[in-house]
Amino acid sequence: MRGSRQANLRYEPATLLFLCEGTHGAGLLERQGCPQEKIGVSRLAVRSASIQPVAKEKRPGELRLIQIATMSEKTGHRYTLEAFLAALEDCPGMHLTFVGADMPNNQVSIGSWLKARTREAGAEDKVTLIPRIPFDRLHSYLSAFHVFIHPSVYAENRDSEGGAPIVLLDAQATGMPVIATTHCDIPDEVIYERTGLLAVERYVSETAAHIRRFYEMRQEEYRFATRGEKTCGDSLRHQAKCGDHPVAPVLGRP
Repeated sequence: MRGSRQANLRYEPATLLFLCEGTHGAGLLERQGCPQEKIGVSRLAVRSASIQPVAKEKRPGELRLIQIATMSEKTGHRYTLEAFLAALEDCPGMHLTFVGADMPNNQVSIGSWLKARTREAGAEDKVTLIPRIPFDRLHSYLSAFHVFIHPSVYAENRDSEGGAPIVLLDAQATGMPVIATTHCDIPDEVIYERTGLLAVERYVSETAAHIRRFYEMRQEEYRFATRGEKTCGDSLRHQAKCGDHPVAPVLGRP
């Protein structure tokens, strides 16, 4: 984009609306010269009413983390593992589960790297890799874990989430807090200090600090869980309607 004049030429008067799933994409369009009146936001959502929240017991000195995502550079699996291993040094009562397989076009197998790094750290008994679970088991499967972790990043080729992983909303709807990053629209989905904790992309020490914080939490401090379920059930309820009719709310139609 060489200048604002050229940027503006891309947005023809006949264009009705550019519909984004969050404020990140909307901001990019505006900075590239798109008129505000041609930008709409219809947030992603899950059908929270059909997801049963699960109360979890949390004692200090224990933590079960899970990441569910197809393995690619942008999903940040490497940063999940490095942060976990850093925290494991003084938080021995933890376990990390990865659910997902490599993207077919990965030049280097992330799954193989995770296994090799886990062996190198001598943490085979602390890390589990599972290739997949059926989607209809997702919400019940999450009930066995305390925290969902997903530190998304921009890949070297600038591949990104674009918006935010919808699974973050699935996790919160079950009553599970999230550790993630400030990548793209994730701050729209995960409310910092209310439904989870966010770190700067690739900032392993900050992500490790968030893991330690959850590890040390007592039941009465583990308030993120109920807040996550309430957020998805209440403040995200209107987004579920947008999921059924994504354009109508933006255009003011019934």
